[in-house]
Amino acid sequence: MIKNLLSPKWQHADPAVRRRAVEEARLDDDVLFELAKTDPVPEIRKLAVSRMQGLQPLIALAECIDDAGHLGVPARLHDVILGADPQSEPDTHTLQRCYALCADDSQRRSLLLHAPFAALREMAASDIQDAEALEQCAINDRASDVRRAAIVRIEDENSLRRITRQLRSNDKTSARLAEEQRARLQAQREQAEQQQQLLGELQAYAGGTRPLDEAAINRLKGWWAAIAESADDRARQRYDELLAALEPRLGQHRLEREQEREGRSQRQDLLQALAELEARCPELNPQKAQHELAATQSRWRELAPMRNTAAHQAFEQDFGEA
Repeated sequence: MIKNLLSPKWQHADPAVRRRAVEEARLDDDVLFELAKTDPVPEIRKLAVSRMQGLQPLIALAECIDDAGHLGVPARLHDVILGADPQSEPDTHTLQRCYALCADDSQRRSLLLHAPFAALREMAASDIQDAEALEQCAINDRASDVRRAAIVRIEDENSLRRITRQLRSNDKTSARLAEEQRARLQAQREQAEQQQQLLGELQAYAGGTRPLDEAAINRLKGWWAAIAESADDRARQRYDELLAALEPRLGQHRLEREQEREGRSQRQDLLQALAELEARCPELNPQKAQHELAATQSRWRELAPMRNTAAHQAFEQDFGEA
């Protein structure tokens, strides 16, 4: 009893007295810190957190207890930041700790749009994914560095067009950055469309729905080399898979072309031999001439089974009945 009479009310044994002390007395942050850290009643701890005013005590509290989120420390830290004097900007390390503790998406969006410290808004602009908030920041923030940090995070071409129009008259540098960002995104989109077109054409060759054309496939490879830098991993993997699927068909195609070239050469040799045989016929024994012609005809038909070719038709016309 005597101890309760002599001690401050925030140290009273009765929780109701301690609660009233927190609510009514102007306790400094050191006392509130101690209550928030050690009081056995969770309600009083939360109340103490809600009355704290300093960034450093709130940061220190969050870093020394396990239930900072449950007690509302990040939310209180967020509110204290929004109410801070813009002329009393903390050091960068303190702001980084504040931002790390305000991890809720809505808190970070609020910091981006309303924090009094430009460095903190720039941290948020470099991190959050909220496209609408980034556009608002890019147009309305009073610090050019923050506007530009937001612009480079925006991935929507229409949003960047709006930003360019809004900033053209009062921040030409940021307006130019927005236009460059839009042009970059447009180029990436067009390249992605080209990549898909190219992969579709390779698929047609690999799937056999289009006759093999090695020269055309080589042109597609050169085209891919020119646009592959912006390709994502999935497109690169698909390209490699299609080339792997094409390789056996291309190998067979090359073999057939080589055989055809060899056949053409041999057919030319046979045609030359037949012409020479025709010239020598008057000098040859008829039986020998007939034997040589029959052997040449047989060899020709082995090499020239394609009856629609001009060379075959010419051969049949001149020597087929001989």
